[in-house]
Amino acid sequence: FIVGSFPLFMGFACLGMALYSEHSIKFSSLRNSLITLFSLMNGDVLLETAREIQNGLLGELYLVAFMCIFAFAIMSVFVSIIQDAYASAKRQTNSSVIQKGSETSFGVLRPTVSSVDA
Repeated sequence: FIVGSFPLFMGFACLGMALYSEHSIKFSSLRNSLITLFSLMNGDVLLETAREIQNGLLGELYLVAFMCIFAFAIMSVFVSIIQDAYASAKRQTNSSVIQKGSETSFGVLRPTVSSVDA
């Protein structure tokens, strides 16, 4: 997942640096651009960044495209992966508890009655 989304994130960072490095210190270098986009993805500096780049329709389109792709789509996929991992771990824990049904909480086996003993 990270390997697949990183080139897109890097592309937005390079585009932001190419378009807005003269207008904003937030996009003055690749490092600053990456940090700004990460902050945008978390919803931290959205209005401040939108005011700084002030490049008309292109600036608004850049921010809206980034937010739609990353904050909504990619973050929801990431959350889905985490939820799936949690559900899988919970199922695995429940199945191991069921398999250990003949043990007590102290790990001592309880005697069971078999058809041979009866």
